[in-house]
Amino acid sequence: MAFSFPKLLMNPIFILAVLVLAVVAGLNFPEFSLSLGQIGGYYISLLKMIVLPYLFVSITSGIARVVANPNSARYTW
Repeated sequence: MAFSFPKLLMNPIFILAVLVLAVVAGLNFPEFSLSLGQIGGYYISLLKMIVLPYLFVSITSGIARVVANPNSARYTW
């Protein structure tokens, strides 16, 4: 059986184990954990840069699709 990294990342037991290890590392090595805070901040900023434009485009295209449909009068008030 071949090793599948994406399949491992979707395993709930693996995710819980990593979460427990992260908490233990944070409690035992607080200065190292604080140094990782900046990387976490960059990660959250990147998520915001990706999610907000995607949300805007999804809502805008959905509204445009409803307006362009000739049968959409029954969906609107």
